[in-house]
Amino acid sequence: MGGAFTAVADDANTILLNPSGLPLLQRQELSFSYANRFNLIQNSFAGYVLPLFDNHALGFDWRRDSFSDAELGFAENTLNISYGYRIHPKFSFGAGIKRVSQSVTLDRNTLRSASGFGCAGGPSCRTSAGRR
Repeated sequence: MGGAFTAVADDANTILLNPSGLPLLQRQELSFSYANRFNLIQNSFAGYVLPLFDNHALGFDWRRDSFSDAELGFAENTLNISYGYRIHPKFSFGAGIKRVSQSVTLDRNTLRSASGFGCAGGPSCRTSAGRR
């Protein structure tokens, strides 16, 4: 897969992208990022992974993507909770549930807002070469 992150899944960012990688993490991890592009587009992320036992781990993250100028604004917030379980040294499974909320504003008045829940799950398999 050419080093694609969903295939690698070896740090706290796996919470959102591939929760089956959570039990592969050996210690607690924090991940933070912030970007402000052209003073218009902002991206924020915070994630935390908590290994519970040798084969179990939980992950929590929050992501905010937004755009704003003098007239138009858009914001999306995502809260995610994920769980990963290593069934075998070469095979693990992960699942997550998330809440997404969005809003669109014009001249500081809310035009539309919506929120919802979603879930996802999937396996991860390590090959004998150590790749997932």
